[in-house]
Amino acid sequence: MPCASSVPRLRGNAAGSALVYSSVIGGSASDQGHGIAVDSLGNAYLTGFTQSADFPQRNQISGACLEGCGSSFNQDTFVVKVAP
Repeated sequence: MPCASSVPRLRGNAAGSALVYSSVIGGSASDQGHGIAVDSLGNAYLTGFTQSADFPQRNQISGACLEGCGSSFNQDTFVVKVAP
């Protein structure tokens, strides 16, 4: 049975001295965040892997699947954009 985990989404202020908001994203199986970047408009981009067939999706890439797609570890890559 896979361990359940989720990916935190955190936003700090411009000075980096305070947390503005936080939440988590994930499904019922293991989800791992591996990278984060912020653009000049304040949008944050999270990347990682999921083993959750119920990982929340919106505007998915054509042909995307969340059922392993042949991966030996049944993982799919995700990219999440978090607008300010």
